[in-house]
Amino acid sequence: MSWKRHSILLALLISKLGLLVTGAQNVTLTDSGSTVTLANGIVSAVITKSNGKCTDLRQIGGANLLANGGQIYFDANGATNGGASLYDPFVGSAYRVVTNTPTRVEIALTDTDLVGFNAELHYTLRSGDSGLYVHTVWRHGPGNPQVLFEQSRMVIRCDPNVFTHAYTSAEKTGQMIAPILLQTNLPTIMDATYQLPMNSGYTNATGFTEDHFPVYTKYDWSDYMENHTLHGLSGETTGLWMIMGSVEYFNGGPTKENQKVHGTDTTPVMLWVFHGQHFGSSKIEKVADEPWDKIMGPYFIYVNSGTSAAQLWQDAQDKAAAERTAWPYSWVTETNYPIARGSVSGRLHILGESSSNALMVLAQPGSYWQWQSEGYQFWTRAAADGSFTIPKVRPGNYTLFAHVPGLVGEFNLNNITVTADQTNARSVLDWNPPRRERRLWRIGTPDLSAREFRFGDQMRQFGLWWRYVEEQGTNNLVYRIGTSTATNWYYAQPTVAMDDGTYFSPTWKVEFVLTNLPPSPAVLTVDMAGSLAGTLLTTVNGSSLSNVSLTNDASIYRSATRSGMFRHVEWSFATNLLQIGTNIISLYVSKPASWTGDKPVQPVRGLMYDCVQLEAGNLITTPEPRFDHVFANGSDLIMQGSGGLPGGWASLLFTTNATLPMTDWTEIASSQCDGDGNFAFTNAISPATRQNFYRLKLP
Repeated sequence: MSWKRHSILLALLISKLGLLVTGAQNVTLTDSGSTVTLANGIVSAVITKSNGKCTDLRQIGGANLLANGGQIYFDANGATNGGASLYDPFVGSAYRVVTNTPTRVEIALTDTDLVGFNAELHYTLRSGDSGLYVHTVWRHGPGNPQVLFEQSRMVIRCDPNVFTHAYTSAEKTGQMIAPILLQTNLPTIMDATYQLPMNSGYTNATGFTEDHFPVYTKYDWSDYMENHTLHGLSGETTGLWMIMGSVEYFNGGPTKENQKVHGTDTTPVMLWVFHGQHFGSSKIEKVADEPWDKIMGPYFIYVNSGTSAAQLWQDAQDKAAAERTAWPYSWVTETNYPIARGSVSGRLHILGESSSNALMVLAQPGSYWQWQSEGYQFWTRAAADGSFTIPKVRPGNYTLFAHVPGLVGEFNLNNITVTADQTNARSVLDWNPPRRERRLWRIGTPDLSAREFRFGDQMRQFGLWWRYVEEQGTNNLVYRIGTSTATNWYYAQPTVAMDDGTYFSPTWKVEFVLTNLPPSPAVLTVDMAGSLAGTLLTTVNGSSLSNVSLTNDASIYRSATRSGMFRHVEWSFATNLLQIGTNIISLYVSKPASWTGDKPVQPVRGLMYDCVQLEAGNLITTPEPRFDHVFANGSDLIMQGSGGLPGGWASLLFTTNATLPMTDWTEIASSQCDGDGNFAFTNAISPATRQNFYRLKLP
């Protein structure tokens, strides 16, 4: 092959990758006293030693992508020794060169008192990379004060004249609001939330006020962490991206919401919020001298070039996939970053139910995984048969949690030990979730979200809580079992301000008919997908159950439509509170008496529902399905049975040779059990078959 042919192929490859150079060059480190410059022939970055800020990031031969008010910086929020919580910018008290070779340069800046911690900020540039790796190491121990740690983040502010498109997921891409629009003295109606003119030119999906003025809020672009790998900004020819090889070091687990990108009146902004409180989760608290450390990252700041915004986005997704594959990075030398990892595998089995798509979470032993912030978490979704593998897990001791769509309750298994270069194979994990003799009814699907309810499937946007008042007025909601569907139940039950100075809080009523009284006890379950202060007051046919105080995870008024922090609540009561005929269970959120001043635009109290259900009777330990009636109806054989799991499944197996092992019988039908565990099969009878044998099986 000719030299010319090689050159053409190399040029095509470089064009595909969005790079501007013809080959990898050595990495250089230039120390100018107060700043250092890292360069590799593809990109260069200028970093200030005193504060760790990057003020100049560019492709070689190109303009500064951080011009016109941009910069990259690191900061935190917290309190020390019981004082007030404060914003604390990173201040570099020490600078050192970790590595300086032709293939990799790494520098470290140290702040010895960042909200009471010793924090190191590392920048790494490698040969051939179109971007920088960044990571931070947090340490607390002897000599460090009592701390309350609320937030840490990495921020990129970039040139507003270049970056006009925003991306947080495949479902959330579009126009980034222009700073000039936010400079026009717009009404500020909530934190970083603005009422826009009717014809603002901002066309991306957004919310609306009660009066249908369009609204922009920085929370529009937040996203969940379960499948998140990158977010970023672009123009038509240049992109700037935050890419994560792993999100194991973020707090709150897979259902945690985090801000990703948003607009300001000066620059567009990208964020890595490694530890945050915006949508729930816990603070980190340490007493004086208590040892603790955590590495956040490395994460990759990627620069690419192309001929269209769509091409840049696709290239960034390809790069993110490559970073996920490369994790953990072999070049990282931190002692708390193990290169050798292990894995956990198994199969979750639930008698009578499918465990398909179960959310499997490895987290630290102790508290519920959504509230964890100090350690690391790993997760995956189970396959159709319940099998799963969680790869690339840091060695250590964990608890395995599982949430199965369609099932109330949570599986957990303690003492999961992960060893480097080994798989902890758990074989079959049998789980018998709490189920009672009768399920009288259920509203919604337990899956940690409100997505199936009205507006729950909408892209996040400000003001959806007002849609209840628009559609229902000040009427209470009545949900009739057997007639209403999930879309008649709204994603959130809000308490909102009215024009007359009062608050409106609707009562939601579940109406159902009983032809006989079920066995005691009755158990009412409310699984909350999120909540916003107040008290949930619940009655059964007018008799009050115990009140439940609601916590505030801010998910509703910060535009979430799916979920915030999950919470399981149940009440057990004697069935003499029920009656033959029509019954009503009421759910009501307490409200303040009145408001003064400017009318509040956001709900002040409320909750988001995952599911609501009513069961009765004893807990089922071992189901005993059986055929009760078998009869012919023409050419069909009707088989009716009982003793299954309420809402679960039963399978019908068939053979013409009863001596065959059960594994050789053929599954010919499945039936979902009703609320009493009853099921039925209809099977055609073939005149040519002299003997048919049937048996029942629970999945």
